[in-house]
Amino acid sequence: GVSWKTMGFGLVLISLGVGGLLLKQPYRMERITNHYVRWDPKVVDDVGFQTTQSERGQAEGHWLGQGLADGQVKQIIPAPTTDFIMATIGEETGLVGSTVVIGLLALICGRLLVLAQRATDRYGALILIGASGWIGIQTCTNVMMANATLPAIGIPIPFISSGGSSLMAIWLTMGVCQSALVGICLLYTSDA
Repeated sequence: GVSWKTMGFGLVLISLGVGGLLLKQPYRMERITNHYVRWDPKVVDDVGFQTTQSERGQAEGHWLGQGLADGQVKQIIPAPTTDFIMATIGEETGLVGSTVVIGLLALICGRLLVLAQRATDRYGALILIGASGWIGIQTCTNVMMANATLPAIGIPIPFISSGGSSLMAIWLTMGVCQSALVGICLLYTSDA
């Protein structure tokens, strides 16, 4: 029910905010511009190091990986358990293991959307849809960052990356979703 004018105004406001954030801290824009030349010998061991090592680690994982705890990339990159944990997963479990991890997170997102359709009220449905979108977008962003489709921006993968604030927020969100589900369960048990 939101008008196109309001959505356009919101888009302009977001664009100005992002532009302001890029101008306020020059390193943010440098990250974006350096990303496209990360394999250049001048920057590969400097600003391109983490991303290129992440790419290399995932490529060395091949189909089935090097084996659990046998990967080397976690000993090289600065953030192997947080933003770039997919590099370790990809190297140690290969494409198959990475696909399983992404599939499990997609399953959570899908399940939240199915439950949103069954929600008894619009508020509960929106909570479930929002949580699904959050997990899905954050997962996609992290995977694309780890395989160098996007510049490194510091987004952890839900439920897997270590980091107190992200884990706390995602588990609190799951608690809110669970409370929305209680209403759904009560509806179905009272109908039976």
